[in-house]
Amino acid sequence: MLVHGAYHGPWCWEDNFKPFFVKRGYSVIVVNFSNPNPKVKINDYMEHLNEVVGEISGKVYIISHSLGTAIVEKYITKFSPKLEAVVSVSYTHLRAHE
Repeated sequence: MLVHGAYHGPWCWEDNFKPFFVKRGYSVIVVNFSNPNPKVKINDYMEHLNEVVGEISGKVYIISHSLGTAIVEKYITKFSPKLEAVVSVSYTHLRAHE
């Protein structure tokens, strides 16, 4: 399961991460937290994550970044799900010098 962060959407996983895992035989779910409503709270996202995880049978691995990591951490604290692993990704976008 791939969980995006703030100011991102499911698209941020499409070029590299999702194809990498699909090519290796994993079933990949990309959670969509893109919501233009400014009144949505982190607990709303956490509840949505709980619904998505609840629909999965089998092992669950979560990779998240940015706000997605905060949501996953709160989710784990509240629901204590049985997850195989959780990975938090941090990255910077580097530009080559011209």
